[in-house]
Amino acid sequence: MKKFIFTTLIAVASVVAMASNILEDVKVNYAVRQAFAQEFGNVKNVTWQKASNNMLRADFLVDEEKVSAFFSEDGNHVATTVQKDLQTLPGKLRAAIKEKFNNKEPKELFELISDEEHAYFFAMEEKGKTTVYKAFGSGTIRPFEIAKN
Repeated sequence: MKKFIFTTLIAVASVVAMASNILEDVKVNYAVRQAFAQEFGNVKNVTWQKASNNMLRADFLVDEEKVSAFFSEDGNHVATTVQKDLQTLPGKLRAAIKEKFNNKEPKELFELISDEEHAYFFAMEEKGKTTVYKAFGSGTIRPFEIAKN
């Protein structure tokens, strides 16, 4: 359950960060830097920020895609998000989004990859209101709500 909450916080933090682009640099300890290097290799131009729940977030590019990796302060890799566009989604999901939203393009679309799940999150503006959705490669789409304990 704890990892699910972390994953939920990562999803929300990613949508908010993509929408605001306001991030502050932080100092990163040795354990986190080592874990990052083991997971992603020698990546250049990494920017580090604080994230929800005392996590650290590394932002960088891989093959021209914007990637964010989330680590606990003790160096555990929690999840990775990859910014996407509609054309790079699995076919079933792309078709489901086009059908459900009358060919409107989603905003702040990203893929979340963790040990616990592989999902997609995106925001849609409908009638002046922005709603965040969680979706899967199978084409399943549902409004995203933060789990309450």
